[in-house]
Amino acid sequence: MDRRPYRQNRSGFSLMGVIMILAVMAIMAGVIAPMVFRQMMAARERATSAELLQLESGLVAFFDDVGRFPTEGEGLAALVNDPGVTGWRGPYVSYEHEEPVAQVSTDAWNLGYVYDLYPVTTPADTATVLVASGGQNRQVDAGSVGGNWIVGGATDDLLALVTATQLNREKTTASSVEQELLARAAQAYFRD
Repeated sequence: MDRRPYRQNRSGFSLMGVIMILAVMAIMAGVIAPMVFRQMMAARERATSAELLQLESGLVAFFDDVGRFPTEGEGLAALVNDPGVTGWRGPYVSYEHEEPVAQVSTDAWNLGYVYDLYPVTTPADTATVLVASGGQNRQVDAGSVGGNWIVGGATDDLLALVTATQLNREKTTASSVEQELLARAAQAYFRD
C-alpha cells in the first residue's frame, strides 16, 4: 500500500483572487464610465449643432419663399409641413424618419427646441429668430420666450440665430444687380 499523503485536487479561484478581480474591474469601470459619458454628451452636442445649422438654413429658405419667418404658433413645424401660406415651397428641412415634425422640433436629448420670433437679446438686435436647445444640462439658461436672451453667455445652451436684416440686405444687393443688368439691357436695346 502506498502511504503518501492524499491531496485533493482543488481547482478554481480563491476568495482573495475573486476580490482582486472585482477590485480591478471596479477601478476600470470608474475610469471608463465617465469617459464614455463625456463622449456620448459630445456626440449629442455635435448632432444638435448640426441640426441647428439645418434649421437656420430652413428658416432662411422659408423667409426667401414666404417673405417672413414662421410665427411662434406655426413654429418649426412650418419648415416641414405647409402651414397654408402663400409661397411655401418646402419642406425646407429633410429628415429620414417617419415623424418629421417631431424630428424638427426636438434636439438630440429628445427635448423640444425653444423657438422665439423677434427675441429681445443682449447684445441688442442679435437675431430676428432664435432657436435654442438646453444642451447637456437639458435646461435653457440663456433666456426665455418673451424674456431677455443673453447671447454668448457662459451656458451650455446651443443657439441658432437668424437675422432678417442680413437677409434683406442680401436681397437688396441681388435686386440692385438685377436692376443694373436690366438698365444696361434697356440702354443697349434703345441704342440699337
